[in-house]
Amino acid sequence: MTPSLPLGRIAAILSAPAPADPDLEISTLLTDSRSLLSAADTLFFALTTKSGDGHNHIPALYSRGVRAFVVSRRPEGDFP
Repeated sequence: MTPSLPLGRIAAILSAPAPADPDLEISTLLTDSRSLLSAADTLFFALTTKSGDGHNHIPALYSRGVRAFVVSRRPEGDFP
């Protein structure tokens, strides 16, 4: 069984605002959008590096079912 934590607990650990769904169980941490396996239990960290910006991949990940993100800014474009 894969260990998991509720998204609300993760937000508290990160001193982040309360999420819309604090009871969402997260068992996968993702930093590379190409490695998505299970959208329902994934928390995506949108990292900005010299070679890329994870924020650019948020709309595509959202359309694939990911609902939990750690961001430093809101992504551009049509996104809920």
